[in-house]
Amino acid sequence: MLKRVALWLRIALWWFFAKVNFGSKLGAALREGVARGTLVYVLQTRSVFDLLYFNYVFLKHRLPLAKWSNGPSTTWFMPMLHLLRRLFRRRSSLSEENALSEVISNGDAALIFLERPAASESESRAYSQRFLERLCELEAHSLESIVVAPLLIVWDRRSEEFRPSLLAGTFGTRQHPGFLRKVLGVIQNLWQPFFLMGAPHVQVCDLVPLSDFRPGTGEKASIRAEALRVQLLAQLEQERSTVIGPRFKKGAVIKREILADESVQSSLARLKETDSRSLEEITRVARENLNEIAADFSMLTVKLMAAALTPVWQNIYDGLEVDEEGLDRVRTAARDSSIVVVPSHKSHIDYLIISYIFFQYGLVPPHIAAGDNLDFPPIGSLFRRAGAFFIRRQIKDDPLYKLCLRLYLAKILSEGHGLEFFIEGGRSRTGKLMAPRFGMLRMIVDAFGEGTVDKVKIVPCAVTYERVIEGRSHQAEVQGAPKKQEHLGALLRSTKVLTSKNGRLYVTFGEILDLGEYMKRYEVEPVSPPEQQHALTQRLGYRLIYEINQAGTATPSALASLALLTLEGRRISRPRLLAAIGFTLDMLLRKGVRLSPSLQTALASKRAQLKAETVDEQEFDSTFLSGSSNASPSGVFAKLGQAVAEYIDEAIKGFSDGNLVEFTTVKGSQSDLNFFYGVPEKGRGELSYYKNTIVHNLVPDALLATALLEPGEPRIEVEPLMERTLLLSRLFKHEFFYEERAEFKNVFWRTFKEFEARGWLQLAEEPDAAVMITPETIDALTYFHRIVLTFLETYTLVAGELDHLQGRWVGEKDFIDHLKVTCQVRYHEGVVRYVETLAMPTFKNALRRFIEWGLVEDRTVQKRRKPSQQLRFVEGQEARWRETLNQLICLLRGRKKARQRVTRVD
Repeated sequence: MLKRVALWLRIALWWFFAKVNFGSKLGAALREGVARGTLVYVLQTRSVFDLLYFNYVFLKHRLPLAKWSNGPSTTWFMPMLHLLRRLFRRRSSLSEENALSEVISNGDAALIFLERPAASESESRAYSQRFLERLCELEAHSLESIVVAPLLIVWDRRSEEFRPSLLAGTFGTRQHPGFLRKVLGVIQNLWQPFFLMGAPHVQVCDLVPLSDFRPGTGEKASIRAEALRVQLLAQLEQERSTVIGPRFKKGAVIKREILADESVQSSLARLKETDSRSLEEITRVARENLNEIAADFSMLTVKLMAAALTPVWQNIYDGLEVDEEGLDRVRTAARDSSIVVVPSHKSHIDYLIISYIFFQYGLVPPHIAAGDNLDFPPIGSLFRRAGAFFIRRQIKDDPLYKLCLRLYLAKILSEGHGLEFFIEGGRSRTGKLMAPRFGMLRMIVDAFGEGTVDKVKIVPCAVTYERVIEGRSHQAEVQGAPKKQEHLGALLRSTKVLTSKNGRLYVTFGEILDLGEYMKRYEVEPVSPPEQQHALTQRLGYRLIYEINQAGTATPSALASLALLTLEGRRISRPRLLAAIGFTLDMLLRKGVRLSPSLQTALASKRAQLKAETVDEQEFDSTFLSGSSNASPSGVFAKLGQAVAEYIDEAIKGFSDGNLVEFTTVKGSQSDLNFFYGVPEKGRGELSYYKNTIVHNLVPDALLATALLEPGEPRIEVEPLMERTLLLSRLFKHEFFYEERAEFKNVFWRTFKEFEARGWLQLAEEPDAAVMITPETIDALTYFHRIVLTFLETYTLVAGELDHLQGRWVGEKDFIDHLKVTCQVRYHEGVVRYVETLAMPTFKNALRRFIEWGLVEDRTVQKRRKPSQQLRFVEGQEARWRETLNQLICLLRGRKKARQRVTRVD
């Protein structure tokens, strides 16, 4: 490699290679290699373009240049004076192996190409194996370690063809091209970054310490060199596969192979036993089903879509924040496994964003499960080419369709493609994650259990929006408006959407689950009975929901929404709002919740001043939470809020532009105390969407606080307190999802000890072990109580109306309409306090819970050839119903009574 290159080449290299991304992590990996010993770079196929690129990038990032290489000569790329000196200088008489030894002995870097372009295996082995043998010999006698760094640069993101053309033997393949094909490929791909179509991808594989290949006593270096070669080629191939994917097969080939498989033919024959149609007819319908389902992936289409979407994202979002560490874990998982990406689903944008990010970061976009409502021309064809496959909404009564879908999923995974599906089934309209749907997950578990897929790793992924583009329609549907058949194409064509800023978008990744290890953990064998596998699927589904929640990002808009909706008062002063946000931030930090990068940066810059962890918990001042003091809030919570004020102001301005928040300023004063925020009635529902994106982090605190505030005697015994908290936990089973295998008692006592440590409750000594709360902390408990108050109010409303179902069957839709009208009437009467109590998804979750508790029974009847759900109150359960209703009413009203109780004690 050259320390200096000719001026013409310097300009050319900058023009060609400026857009090829060489991330800081790649440079850090190579510097780690330098720290560990003498560095030897390895590239797979000899190429002057690859050599010049790494020469350029090593100079740019001040990385060690290779003093020796078995690649093309760089003499003619020197500056003129250096070129003349080289031409007239006497050439070294050292052999290539000895020249390599001299460079390594001097502690300088070297570079080895493993193969010649379009060469046979024996020719490539003769070309480079002697150098690998020499490295092993040097390692055996050298005092300093030698570290091998396999390097990969992918100029063409298209995978190898399933059946190479006849010319491949002469001109090479896409990934191992000959000189002419390489020149054409580089020229073709270098202009694409300028049109936002992605860039060539560079990767540093895992460093290989040569000490692992040091020949033993009496062992030949050639044996160790052979093992080294195998490992290097395997690493490079694995890394390449994460970038380009498996060998390319057209969608038609995949469908044909599915139907031609003997096991598939046997499955169709077994299906005929319960089907009146002939085998030929069943096969024909299966072929039609596969045509309806299957994707027809094309990397060119992905490139074109990336080019089209980049300006769209820049226009509607202030930035895309990607969890790069999480993405590196995904890349590692994809090297040896089929990956299944399971994102949250809040917007139509979700269909595009994962594929876009994977492509931009050098990973193969997964095949995406999409509803057949998106399969309309021309969007449907475009999505198929980008990797989408389409699924009907209802497939329960069509066993042949279910079989075709299961076979297609198994085929995609077995071929090495990634898969993406939304475990919630549809988009969340409330901001919270919905309960998992198990259909596709069960098919994946079955495919793994049957041995169709060797290794599967599941990647939970959270896509978090500061503001969703469907916010208004989501809220309308939550309040009972008919569901609109909107689609992504219409949204992206909307002038309002394309001219609105919606804050930042965050994509983060949770703990990756190895399906094989997960099954072993629960002692479920691949050949276990279906009942065991189905039970495991349900457990896994809830685990994934939990992991997605854990991966979610707490954003400024979520913090602002929670404080605006939870603080009491018609208007909220700016200092009080910021102090409440600081209080919430402190809670989230203690729980290890992931904050948005902007919040992290703001807090890091003030870390020395804040020192939140040293706050004296016993001097906790919570008056700012209730607004009972006119003094401006001070202390660590106010400072925490002030630290992130810039981003909170930005979030609130976005809400104000959408008429969700109002500002009021009292004239004649310059003080912040006289600047107030208010939430109009029509804004509460939409703000609750953003509040709900982080509320799950505070649910254990909110449930315990609610149980503490229930009316009763001044001293609360531990057992009744635990029972009330357990009641709430079980009540909200379908609203909030808890840690897998987390026993209630452990969560209760963990939260209890946190409250005790902060002075929010006191536990008396044995024998009575009573719990006491103090007047100084009643406001903090009330703040937590109000976080889940709207959910509790909704469940209490539903419980109170169950007598409407007594003695007759009522259609579920009719009863929910009844609940909607009742809620609206009670709201205007002042009985229901919050407009967001009217929430159709929460009505349905409450009904589901009361069915499980045995207060309501349901049945399915055919109505106009369509299944219809009906409900009826269970006879003989009146006493249990009244008891449950009274418990909920007491919990709902606990805050006011608690104030009176604490005052009496004081």
